[in-house]
Order: sequence, then C-alpha cells, then structure tokens
Amino acid sequence: MEKLFINGEWRDGRGGAIASFDPSTGEKVFEAASATRDDVNAAMAAARGAFEGWALTPLDERIRILERFRDIIQRDADALARLISTETGKPFWETKTEAASVAGKVDISVHAYR
Repeated sequence: MEKLFINGEWRDGRGGAIASFDPSTGEKVFEAASATRDDVNAAMAAARGAFEGWALTPLDERIRILERFRDIIQRDADALARLISTETGKPFWETKTEAASVAGKVDISVHAYR
C-alpha cells in the first residue's frame, strides 16, 4: 500500500482502500488507503504552515527549486507518461504531451516572475 506525504513525512492514510485499474487489462495499477478528512486537514495545515517560509525564500532560490522540479519532470517524462497511460487508457503520445506540458507550465511561471 502507498502512503500519504504530509508535513515532510510518509504516513498511512486512515480512510478506506482505493484502487486504480488499467482500463485495457483490468489489472490493478495502484492501491492505497484513502485520506480521511483529518488527513486532508493535516495536509492543508502543513501547506499553510510552509507558505510563510516559501514566501520569504529569495526569488532566485525559488526559481532554482522550480527549475530542478522541471528538470526531473523532463528527465522522467516517458515513465510518467507510461504511468498516466496505464492508469487512464489514454494513448502514450497524448500522455507524453501531458507530461511535457507540466514542464512547460513551470517555464511559463518562472518567466512571468523574472
């Protein structure tokens, strides 16, 4: 079972089990315990708590972090596209475009704030 990442730590979801299946084969792709309302509230509180520190981070450093994220998305674009394709049944060419668009959106955001 997969875990939730909340406030810098991996933890078990406390909700009921959820699963995702490959629509072309019926094979289970993913299974995890879902998040409860308390899990979501904890994640929201952690995000709110992190915002002040992020806002105080110098712009150049935030841009470096976002560009690193973009680089990882670009590096792993094929693997991400295969996963999206398996889970949704979309053709690989389409999901590869989706993965590339995430990287492109980072560039658009960085460009807007430079």
